[in-house]
Amino acid sequence: MFGNTVRRRFCIWHGRFPGNSVRRRRRGSVYALIVVALPVLVGAGALAVDLGLMTTAAQRVRHVSDTAALAGARCYGDASGSELAVEQIVGANNATSSWQVSPQMRCFAPGDELPGHGPLGPREYAVEVTGQTQFHFGFARLLGLETADIARRSVARATVLQNSLQDGFLFAGSSDPSVYGLGILGDGICIDGSIHTNTGVYLRGLDMTVTGDVHYKNAYHQDGANFAVGGEVCEADVREYPVDFTWEEFDCGPWEHEVASIYVGAAGDSLAPGRWRVRGNMTIDGTDFSCHDALFVVDGNIRFNGSGAQLDRVTMVAQGSIVINGGTGHFSPFVEDLLAFSTMDSVPVSGDYDWAVLVNGPECELAGILYAPDGTMAFVGEEGWDHGVGLIAERLAVLGSNTTHLGPESAHDSEYVTDVRLVL
Repeated sequence: MFGNTVRRRFCIWHGRFPGNSVRRRRRGSVYALIVVALPVLVGAGALAVDLGLMTTAAQRVRHVSDTAALAGARCYGDASGSELAVEQIVGANNATSSWQVSPQMRCFAPGDELPGHGPLGPREYAVEVTGQTQFHFGFARLLGLETADIARRSVARATVLQNSLQDGFLFAGSSDPSVYGLGILGDGICIDGSIHTNTGVYLRGLDMTVTGDVHYKNAYHQDGANFAVGGEVCEADVREYPVDFTWEEFDCGPWEHEVASIYVGAAGDSLAPGRWRVRGNMTIDGTDFSCHDALFVVDGNIRFNGSGAQLDRVTMVAQGSIVINGGTGHFSPFVEDLLAFSTMDSVPVSGDYDWAVLVNGPECELAGILYAPDGTMAFVGEEGWDHGVGLIAERLAVLGSNTTHLGPESAHDSEYVTDVRLVL
């Protein structure tokens, strides 16, 4: 023990304490680790920078392919037109970017199987654009990385509704010779377009104007002074409905929301966008209700009682009646210019729910098509208002003095109305 103490003191006196050599060995190990790790750290930082730039390039390719697919789909079935539209979009984007995108395009027609989506419907077309670019690494070349290929696939679908409303955006499909298929009642009513009924037509009111044709079958009755018609009044052949929506094309998933029923009673409530499947009734009693970008497929009835409803880009489909009673609302369509579609059969009308479709909302602003191919429809217009809806039903009544009926955009503006959106 005494000997160990002497040796320790001797080492301390001469600066040779054993811990010094340990610390020197550890310091040398740290230096070695730094030398080994430094290139890795520099490479990781360089790779992080390049990965950030690579993400930006991928976003650029996605944007170009999305925009090109939408442009191509708007040509709905014209392959050469779609190819030209895609080339123009890609060329315009390449002119302003160092990342040059090369597109590959495929067109799909009704009935074709669209990968990742399923078969296209009878009025659906799609364009697939796969955009590609080659990304050149910068700092990451220190790690031996030179280039990477970036590809993004975009698919846009166009749903096409051929414009058949120019011959009559007020259209009654019943061909029963014992009834009037279409009745228009009210002083000062202006129909800015044509009307058609497959059976009798009944017009009653002072200072009534129809700027287009009046086509009817079986019977014509006009009662009221100063009636003016810009086209011809004539008996015409029975025609098919200008639209051909069916329950089956809407009653198919997937659904974002499936519920037994919907009831909204509080003011200011809203429903989420998306595809709704409702197994019962849908009732909106609360004021200032809002919803946007939604499809409601309802087994029962749909009824709006509260005022101030704001439905931007919403389509309602029901097996029961669709009734809009609340005032000061705003309604616009989501699917194919279709606002409301009831499959309800005709019944003797004695109350609100006996109408397949009933609109009685003062100061309501509606756009699109209201469709009841097997039922009766009534539209009560607001005095002094311009109404932009197409009314198509088995039997149809239009009421309201000093109103103007312009029809939907699809009755005037173009040969086709298309709904174009990205699906993949």
